[in-house]
Amino acid sequence: MPRSRSQPRVSRLLKRAVAEGVVRTVVTAPEGTYTVLEEAVEERYGLAECIVVDSGEGEAEVGASLASAAATYLETTLTGGDVIGLSSWSATWLAAVEQLAAFRVPVASQVVQLFGGVGHPKVQVKATRLIDLLARDTGAEAVFLPSPAILGSSSAAEQLADDPAVQRVMELLPQVTIALVGIGSLEPSPLLRESGNMTTAQDTDELGAAGAVGDVCLRFFDAEGHVVHSDYDRRLVGADADQIRAIPRRVAAADQADRARIGTVDSWIVARLTGQDSYVIEAGNASRTLLLDLATLDWSEQMCDLFGVDRSVLPRVLASNADFGRTRGLDLLPDGVPIVGVLGDSHAARFGHGDGLDGAPAGRGPGARA
Repeated sequence: MPRSRSQPRVSRLLKRAVAEGVVRTVVTAPEGTYTVLEEAVEERYGLAECIVVDSGEGEAEVGASLASAAATYLETTLTGGDVIGLSSWSATWLAAVEQLAAFRVPVASQVVQLFGGVGHPKVQVKATRLIDLLARDTGAEAVFLPSPAILGSSSAAEQLADDPAVQRVMELLPQVTIALVGIGSLEPSPLLRESGNMTTAQDTDELGAAGAVGDVCLRFFDAEGHVVHSDYDRRLVGADADQIRAIPRRVAAADQADRARIGTVDSWIVARLTGQDSYVIEAGNASRTLLLDLATLDWSEQMCDLFGVDRSVLPRVLASNADFGRTRGLDLLPDGVPIVGVLGDSHAARFGHGDGLDGAPAGRGPGARA
């Protein structure tokens, strides 16, 4: 029979084997984990924690995987004593909360609506359900903000903010310990669009001109993460950017399933020149898609519905001489060079031949002149 080895002797032999390179320990990450990518995102954006979710390619698969991961995160991190702030028009958090199993003991005292949750009756039930479900699962009190998110004027928003019922909710914001929010784009999500709490074409143009690229709780930010102040911002009822930042733990859930970018070649070129900061299209090129409303120079809801195109995936339409963004992350150009003009080939040919002068030729594309 082979002689047995004592544990200390085995330990010494293993240490010697490691020192001499005979034994090597390798840790293999389980399939579906992306530690290197998570750490890179954390370092790039100064995040306390990033979780990258493995999913399929379809929109439904991505949404389901993200909702499952968000529910798991809540189950493992809500341990008691929290006051939860919640974005009420987030489809991701609604799906996550629907998957969340009720805690055996209360882990939160209140679930507070961070901004106005009154909307179109057909979808109002979703915002109410989200707050109510999370409150029941965590053993907390549901606190609703009895107001639309966006008002018609800043004076109306100020007047409603003075309402005692609204003030009672706003006074709770300093007590919120964790905020659950979504990250939106300049184009509203389908759920937000249905709610009626959304930007108009004029709002979108103003926000885009100010550099807005996305929002958290309808507070828009630019490519550097700075708050974009606008008339739209002054018409909102709910937590402002400083109040959201003051919340100790802020958890955002977002996916790219409904953020696929569809545009013409000028959209792609500008996106590459600006380090993906600008997602825009010149009006003349946009008109060639047959999706543009020539009267408003915005995407036509009728045509988008006809062709089954979600407006949220389309770039923002700009005039030919608008501010298209600034260069970023290029080897050949320094950061910050303004891009102040985009033209299609025939338009550029006409301009190059002196459009506006007597006898100027009319461009008919790169190969023909009239």
